[in-house]
Amino acid sequence: MIQSHKHYPYSARRRHIEDDIQGSFLVDKQGHISDLHITGGSSILRPSRRLAIEDSLPFPMPSILIVTADAVTVYHAISTKLI
Repeated sequence: MIQSHKHYPYSARRRHIEDDIQGSFLVDKQGHISDLHITGGSSILRPSRRLAIEDSLPFPMPSILIVTADAVTVYHAISTKLI
């Protein structure tokens, strides 16, 4: 889902920047997110990762939320490699 919204910024491609970016956020029962944190990797790539996550909203409701909690923390890593 997030992968389909991933964008490789031109400035990063031009400089041949490849990196791993980590993200974490809470997903509630409606599929909305809060507490989005993007860490690691190049500062050039982090804004595009934030947009990829935000453009993927709303997320499908995680099945764990049906019974146990109001929200669940999601950890996600995205690799950016030149091919």
